[in-house]
Amino acid sequence: MKGPAPGIDPAAAREAIAREADRLGLAIPEEALEALALHLHLLYAWNRRINLTAIRDPAEGIRLHVLESLAALEWLDEALVAAPVEPSPLLADLGSGNGYPALPLLAARPALRGRLHERVARKADFLRAVLRKTGMNSRVEVVEANFTGVFPERPAVVTLRAFPEPGSTIAPVLADAPPTESRSARRPSVLAWLSRDDADRIAERISRLPGVLVRTRPLPTRPLAGLLFARPREA
Repeated sequence: MKGPAPGIDPAAAREAIAREADRLGLAIPEEALEALALHLHLLYAWNRRINLTAIRDPAEGIRLHVLESLAALEWLDEALVAAPVEPSPLLADLGSGNGYPALPLLAARPALRGRLHERVARKADFLRAVLRKTGMNSRVEVVEANFTGVFPERPAVVTLRAFPEPGSTIAPVLADAPPTESRSARRPSVLAWLSRDDADRIAERISRLPGVLVRTRPLPTRPLAGLLFARPREA
């Protein structure tokens, strides 16, 4: 039986997130800190009832959940520059689980809309609770269903972490575009949190797709983890 998980006060979490982000050189908007801290507080409160994270120490949760998500902000901004100009681009997250990495990115970039795909009902309930408490429910929704490979609305950016068979998911996302639309203008960019080996292997595979720019880099939060970024080259 799982013992009680340690909690974390939102005010203390806010200070710790700001301090650690500054140490890593991550620029987080001041207005995002409250949402980031409240999400983390709710993660550990709900983790007493359902399995949302195996990371027991909230300080490690800040590093491996919050800051690891925000490590992609620079590439997210590049993806949005490459996306079609629209007032509120869409970020679609696959297998959202506990809300990382999508919710920190959406908190840090309030012009984005979000769609969180999560098939497990209790995790979908958690995500909705976080959205209500943080006030992001006006621009972010939860889709409680298996992802079928078809987006209800074409996103500007697709994010995924700990999603099954990521290579088989990423390649179709990058290759797909309706025949009546410009491929460079409409294909999403992809950000994926993977192991270093998987990031390099999948990058090599998708670099063969026409018109796709692919990069990988190690994550500063753990030595064997990598971040993959792919976007339409022509955009």
